[in-house]
Amino acid sequence: LPWVSRDLALDHLSEYLSFRYVHAPRTLLQDVAALQPGHLLRFDARGLRVERWHRTRWASADAPIPDALETERHIDSLLRRSVQKRLQGDLPKALLLSGGLDSSSILRRARDLGGKLPCFAVALSGEQVDESGLAARVAGVLDAEHHVLRINDRDIVDVLPEASRAMGQPLPTAAAVLQLLLFRQIRPDARVMLSGDGGDEVLGGRGM
Repeated sequence: LPWVSRDLALDHLSEYLSFRYVHAPRTLLQDVAALQPGHLLRFDARGLRVERWHRTRWASADAPIPDALETERHIDSLLRRSVQKRLQGDLPKALLLSGGLDSSSILRRARDLGGKLPCFAVALSGEQVDESGLAARVAGVLDAEHHVLRINDRDIVDVLPEASRAMGQPLPTAAAVLQLLLFRQIRPDARVMLSGDGGDEVLGGRGM
């Protein structure tokens, strides 16, 4: 849009370089604000307004620690319900499988619910850390069709500008690039992708 600022917000640059992103409502562009998490923007005959549509319910600091077994069962029940919801509909579905706890749990629950999800893993050429072998083992144990997309440095460099445009900001990690390449490959076969992204954050995150 021609009236949107292209000027870099230099006072926010250190934040981006420290955390790999800028906390909303700040952005890297002067005079451009981002919606905060859990908010939406409405623009209609009454004008423009920001509304909050989601509010996370946190336990109070003095709340008792729940029983471990009860918590485990509750999380499993929520996972089952979440997977079941996403298996509905006629669109072909697939799973981004890393072989880790999150995506493996989704595959197990999908199988229990009668869903046959083809699985996809990403492998970077020349990298010492390769999760595709572990993902293949999990897929074998759970009797799932498994595919590996191998990506080299040239593939990543070529798609960087397109991935940045899609995100609307500099990329905090290479994950968006890898996902773009993966989604391109699977699009003929799947239109809904399940993944374990966010599982660590739900349970408090992980160390860097």
